[in-house]
Amino acid sequence: MIYDLRRADARLKWLVTCLLGTFGIAYLFGAWMVALYAGFTPRTVAATYAQPEMPMHMPPESTVVVEHPVTLGELAEPAAHTVDRDLLVQDTHVHVPMYGVIAAALSAVVLGLALPRWAGFGLITLLFAAPWLDFAGMWLTKLVTPAFAIVTLAGGWAMGLGYTIVTALAGLLTSAALAAALHITPTVVLVTRPDAVKTLLPGADAFFAREAHLSDRDAHRLHEAVDWSPDDGVLTFYIGKASGQVTGALVFVRVDTPHGPLEVAVAFTPAGTIGGVIVTKATVETKPWVLEALRASLTDQYKTLKPGDAPQGAAALRNRVGSLPDYMAEQVDKGVARALAAYGAFYRNAKAWGSGVHLLSRAYISYDEETPLPRHRPRRHRRRWVPRSRAARQPRHLHRPQGRHGERRAGLQGPAQQRHGG
Repeated sequence: MIYDLRRADARLKWLVTCLLGTFGIAYLFGAWMVALYAGFTPRTVAATYAQPEMPMHMPPESTVVVEHPVTLGELAEPAAHTVDRDLLVQDTHVHVPMYGVIAAALSAVVLGLALPRWAGFGLITLLFAAPWLDFAGMWLTKLVTPAFAIVTLAGGWAMGLGYTIVTALAGLLTSAALAAALHITPTVVLVTRPDAVKTLLPGADAFFAREAHLSDRDAHRLHEAVDWSPDDGVLTFYIGKASGQVTGALVFVRVDTPHGPLEVAVAFTPAGTIGGVIVTKATVETKPWVLEALRASLTDQYKTLKPGDAPQGAAALRNRVGSLPDYMAEQVDKGVARALAAYGAFYRNAKAWGSGVHLLSRAYISYDEETPLPRHRPRRHRRRWVPRSRAARQPRHLHRPQGRHGERRAGLQGPAQQRHGG
């Protein structure tokens, strides 16, 4: 061994004791979080990380808008927690290095234990291999088959086992935390979707969902404008009506951050301005930052904005909240900007008739122009033929443009009229 922990200075022993105690508390709460959001069985882990079966969505040549009635119960999402690919990329990028730091710290303790050389190698290998198995299982479950969920469980239990062995051999703590340290960033529902709809569309007694199935071209334009487009190519607006009259429209927008996803509900009045904004989802980590920004009246900054306006909620809060709440306010700004662009391009300028569809010939996204697209192609007026005098019938080579069609565009008679004398 490089040093003897048993004969080390009391300060070093106290350092190792605090280190292992901190890791033990983290593992205990990690196990609790896993039990809440992922579970300890292959079936529940597969449901969390497996790639959901996606329908074969073929984008139409032109954007298609469909409107159908919905109930508030249908707006409620299933409670099952899922981790999509983007969130798993973030988790892997942030937490695998942290797991490496934890493994290195525990390995430093191993170096001070009276162990055979082979046992030290094996224990250090276990400490580093456990997080590798953990995240390898997550990715294999998502990309290959849900059967690899057992690998994720093995990695989590291996992390807990490695910590327990180190703590027991060190003899500094009386108990060890047997926990599966699966790291996930669980989503927290701040306001349910049905409650958000009832709050933002007051007075409505019927609700409809207007789905805009975006063409590739329209989805690309939306992405270029606000760095976002719906994953499945379908943009859904929820419309409230009272006695057959529209009271407003609402859209849910997701913003992915390095700390997890954020969902914003943005409602529009019949006049086309923002009537209200609610942050419906955050994560365990970002929830306190979001709540602090909301307490500073963040959402009030967006009222009366219309397509073409730039949200400035974060700028209004800059000197009133901390840096992290200000950062989350910037993310809410981003969500509101996406909602404004989507509403201006695919709601105001698209019309759906009942449960039928309307094919949009084109859609526009602009922050400068507010002129809506024409709903119908302008009618082309039929050109009336006016008889010409014989003096106008000159040889063909003296006039431009040449040819029969060119003569008609220039107001001249064609060969048939010349033969019949006009």
